[in-house]
Amino acid sequence: MLRYSAGTAGIRAAIGAVCFLWIGPSACVPGGGGQALFSGSSVSYQPGVVATLERARRVLWVGAHPDDEVSSSGLLARAKHQGASLYLVSLTRGENSYDLWGGLRRGSEIGRSRAALFAQAASVLHADGFELGPFTNGPWIHGELDLLPADAPHRDWAAGTAADDVIRKWRKEGDPVAYLVDLLRRVRPDVVVALDHHCGVTGHKEHMALARLLVEAIKSVSDSDTGLKVGSVIYSARVTPDLVACGFCTCEGEAPLQPAEEVGTAGLMPEYGLTEAGVACLVARTYEQTMLGRRWSEEQLREPCSEEAAHSAGLGRSGPFPPEVYRLYGLP
Repeated sequence: MLRYSAGTAGIRAAIGAVCFLWIGPSACVPGGGGQALFSGSSVSYQPGVVATLERARRVLWVGAHPDDEVSSSGLLARAKHQGASLYLVSLTRGENSYDLWGGLRRGSEIGRSRAALFAQAASVLHADGFELGPFTNGPWIHGELDLLPADAPHRDWAAGTAADDVIRKWRKEGDPVAYLVDLLRRVRPDVVVALDHHCGVTGHKEHMALARLLVEAIKSVSDSDTGLKVGSVIYSARVTPDLVACGFCTCEGEAPLQPAEEVGTAGLMPEYGLTEAGVACLVARTYEQTMLGRRWSEEQLREPCSEEAAHSAGLGRSGPFPPEVYRLYGLP
């Protein structure tokens, strides 16, 4: 789950106020000396993220919360621009949101509002479909948030919580691997995009838990007789400044072996009327408008993103936004 702050700074916190990569990815992205994620399998390091997307026919993005897609919006827009179908899935509805708006309560009310925002984000990205999973955000079991008083303080995961603790909680609500296996069989993606298992962009344990469950699900369908083959998994390798400052203190496990790859966000896409950076800006502002109580017109909503697109195209780079950064796992 991403956190928003006021104004343009809020957009960049969601899109690009991650480790600024002008000094190079090695200073900002953990990895390059750890272990293989898909252990027991050979992993291809070619042909790269952009070339992989150019060949993709069906792209599936999977996140833990509505708004997690902001971290990969430029890449997802690129996939659609290059002719792939796009399907978005959030495992939870983000119902334990830190922020409240419109007099809504945590639980079903916030969940419905964030589900509606997810639908709007899918529309901005021209996605071919989207869905929300049956699991609950936060340390609560399904329905418990609705039983709390309206003025109950926010309670998040306790300090020291690990991704495995999140997985154990989700398994009390259902079988997350079975859900993901069914999802893969229905969508039949050749490329899956997700937040990574090591840092999950923000250090959020639900991001990392989902990434681990996704690995298990991909291995399961690859070992079955369905003929389904996920060719590549692309993980966002970006991290927030807080994680860099603390030495990646809430990341888990060894850093990935795969090198991080920068993907530019300055390409103008006529069907959007924006660059990749502009689309990412528009997705972020779609959330910000509701979650921060903005009353923007459609023109006001899009204006900073159009300016960003023009600036990016003129400079041949992503203006004040850094490139998006990914790790590619090519599966045999």
